Amino acid sequence: MLIRLLLALLLFSCSSEIYQWFDGTLDEALSLAEEANKIILLDFYSNGWGGCVRLDAETLSNQQIIKFSNQHFISLKLNPWDNKNDSNLLDAYNGKAIPLLIFINQNNEEIDRIVGFYPPNEYLPMIKDIYNGKGTFLFLKNKYKDQDITSLELSELAMKCGDNRDQDFCEDVYLSIINSSEVSNEDVLFKAELFFVNKNLSSGKILPAINLLNRYKDNINVIDLYNIVIRYFSNEGDI
Repeated sequence: MLIRLLLALLLFSCSSEIYQWFDGTLDEALSLAEEANKIILLDFYSNGWGGCVRLDAETLSNQQIIKFSNQHFISLKLNPWDNKNDSNLLDAYNGKAIPLLIFINQNNEEIDRIVGFYPPNEYLPMIKDIYNGKGTFLFLKNKYKDQDITSLELSELAMKCGDNRDQDFCEDVYLSIINSSEVSNEDVLFKAELFFVNKNLSSGKILPAINLLNRYKDNINVIDLYNIVIRYFSNEGDI
């Protein structure tokens, strides 16, 4: 019985694949990605952060995810809390929270990003859609630029913009949302208006925040507005 158990463990270990992390710079990864026709995955993490630990232990250790990722991605593990270069790269992509996984193509264009922890059964379909270009940020961004985007796709793009992507581009998207007569989703409209409230607060204008609060006081997302206002007054030294 013991011999059978040992043989089973040996067969399992031999058939298991290890996640391949690229030990090099982003520039080197871009060169390799063109040769190998792969997507680059930037995994911003910290060893002491619960979501990052769970992502590594529960999701990136999954054999289906490992096999798919090794086949299609060049993956870089980046620690912005302990490495200055990694921190600068996180800032360059306007990253605000970890775990943060950013997928970029061979032209160094962001395809999409995943923020936070997801279990394997949710994460795998997400990375498959990213690989296939299905509903990604880049796909929707190009449709928007080509003026070939539906109101539903515009709403999806606005929600993706909420993850701190290209701010200049997303400002234009949010303005289109506010001016559109076809977008009626309250959550999407709130997110669009919240962007400009935050921008006004940076200039010391508090009235737009009060007006937005009065109009969306029953919306579940209003907590985001409260957090922005609290942060504003805290920075002003009033809290």
